[in-house]
Amino acid sequence: MATPQMALGDCDIPMHAVINILADGTIVGRVHRFIFDQGTIQFVSAYPNALVATFSPLGVFGDHLTGQVQIPANGSTAKLSPNAQNVCVNFQISGESVSPTPARSVTVGCAPLTIVVDANGDLGIEDSCIPNGGAVSFLGADDIPSSGITLSFTTNEGNKPFGLPFTLHAGQSHPLHAVNTDVTVTIATSSGIADGTGGTVKIGSGGGGPQPGG
Repeated sequence: MATPQMALGDCDIPMHAVINILADGTIVGRVHRFIFDQGTIQFVSAYPNALVATFSPLGVFGDHLTGQVQIPANGSTAKLSPNAQNVCVNFQISGESVSPTPARSVTVGCAPLTIVVDANGDLGIEDSCIPNGGAVSFLGADDIPSSGITLSFTTNEGNKPFGLPFTLHAGQSHPLHAVNTDVTVTIATSSGIADGTGGTVKIGSGGGGPQPGG
């Protein structure tokens, strides 16, 4: 079920969620979708060419190696059941003449979005999203050195939606609940990618104003 801090509009949890794609390849409706543990999702597309939905982390929806679901042209997928419970996943749509869409989320039951942090400070999902009132769980990869990887969080509003920096160690899981809404959080790591930024987490609309289900 939804956490008490979620916006009331986000607490409408159905057994089946339909994700509609318009003829121009854009997705309409809620950015953040919720289903019960035994629920299903389905893509319905009006786009004239086949598309691909790619899910992260792997193993919940789609092919277990790629996370991909094939969406037929002017058609719909079968109802897709999750292979895990109490989990949050992100997905993007891509295809011919369609650039990958911004990340959207599907929450199965009630759980944080898990993001793996590797020994270089890289994030398993570099640009992710969660609903307002949602949570992220950072998981340290087994090859992180004994000194750990330090994560810190900032936004363009100067607040700290995930609190103070912390050091993540190998095999450790560190869940954090978002205390701000509709902001984009920049995550810096002590051994980050080339530009020094581990990635971003968009909370709700990400700061672009309220969106349906954001």
